[in-house]
Amino acid sequence: MFDVTAFEHGAHITGRGTPAAERRFGPIAVTYRVTRVARSASRLVVRLDVAARAFACPLAWGGLVMMRRQLLNLKNLAERGYQRTYD
Repeated sequence: MFDVTAFEHGAHITGRGTPAAERRFGPIAVTYRVTRVARSASRLVVRLDVAARAFACPLAWGGLVMMRRQLLNLKNLAERGYQRTYD
């Protein structure tokens, strides 16, 4: 649904909707930003920008469900990788 438009290792990844997605929903973009909050902890924040007001609410609720699952998967993978590194 997105093409990567910007990337900074250890900081963020940003994408804009593919042409097919933008035909359906209008201009849409997403950013995943990670910030370090402690020596062994970080915070991952997702921002979804939708220009078409008619799709903003349905996309936000659908995105919330999908992104929550995705973020939990990323959390589990990160914790598993951290434990392997320090075991």
